Amino acid sequence: MQWLKEHRGLQLESYDALWQWSVTDLESFWGSIWDYFGIQASAPFERVLGRRDMPGAEWFPGARLNYAGYILARERPEATAILSLREGVSFALHASQRVLDKLGTFGTFTKVNLGDDRFGFVETKTVKDNAAATGKIGYRPHLSHSPPLLEVTPAKLATREDEVHIEGQAIDGHRVLDAFIFVGPRKVFYQSNRKAADPTKLKFAIDTELQPGINVITVVARESDDSATRTTMIVRRDGPNGEPLPSPKGESAGEDWSISGDGD
Repeated sequence: MQWLKEHRGLQLESYDALWQWSVTDLESFWGSIWDYFGIQASAPFERVLGRRDMPGAEWFPGARLNYAGYILARERPEATAILSLREGVSFALHASQRVLDKLGTFGTFTKVNLGDDRFGFVETKTVKDNAAATGKIGYRPHLSHSPPLLEVTPAKLATREDEVHIEGQAIDGHRVLDAFIFVGPRKVFYQSNRKAADPTKLKFAIDTELQPGINVITVVARESDDSATRTTMIVRRDGPNGEPLPSPKGESAGEDWSISGDGD
């Protein structure tokens, strides 16, 4: 309230008075919140409240804000900044007061060399040219999520039977979400691990039907929607006397796989 008195000329003596002002003068209140926190936008807003309809109210129309840049700009000079993130590994480094080899610029970000054929991105406004200095950036990997370890008992490479037994287990230090088995493009098995006593392990076993000829069998185990491991086996089903059988068309692994549903 002291800030409002100094910067807006408002004399609010109590919390109730502040609350009443916040709900009766929405644009002034939220505009002061923007100014109080010193939000820096690459494009200014046209007005605080563009549309009042609820649901669907429009706040600060026209404003463009880099959320990550705003958050990192308030960190301490030697604080860790995340430059890149890929499945399983993120790279953290102290970006300020370091010498970076500039590789290029894209939009408001500069691509920098991390060494060992790795690169990252920093906001262009946080770096400056220093042609006289050279050095190597220091970073350390932070392991976050990785795909499960998938162990599958090898199936017979060729059989005269019309089905094959598949079993194995998936193990993960965090959790195993579920497992799928495909024969060609057909999903023949699904097992969820969400309610398991031990969420880090999932054992599975199935006797599944084989089509004549070549069968492409793929086992998939997921740690999350974005992290999965798969193992593929080829099993040939021959005739009763060992004669080779032609493979039905469309029975190889196709693009119509779907592993996102719970047993779909």
